[in-house]
Amino acid sequence: MSERARIIVAGTFRASKGVTHAVMKAMEAMVTASQVQDGCEAYNFARDVFDPTLIRVFEIWRDDARYQKHRTTPHFTAWRAKWLSLGLSDTSSTTYSTDAQTLDEQGAHQNTEQTS
Repeated sequence: MSERARIIVAGTFRASKGVTHAVMKAMEAMVTASQVQDGCEAYNFARDVFDPTLIRVFEIWRDDARYQKHRTTPHFTAWRAKWLSLGLSDTSSTTYSTDAQTLDEQGAHQNTEQTS
């Protein structure tokens, strides 16, 4: 992995009890704390359009060291400790490593396209 490699995480988890107020508050706390971490370039949760119990996860980290540090933070540990009581399960994710320059070039290209 090069020094400039970014880490991209794309995944899902399921809210078997539904996306309740408690689930939303826990997700909000996790996203808010993660987005201000050093090296976090994107961190988002989104409810799936077709399956309201499926939550999609998308993260971009400046490098693997910062991503690994994120996974040991108090907010990450607290988030995972709440999963059972919130009815969260079935986590699945794929982690990618990409050259930062390639990602920047693709992002710049995507920003110039117009959609109707």
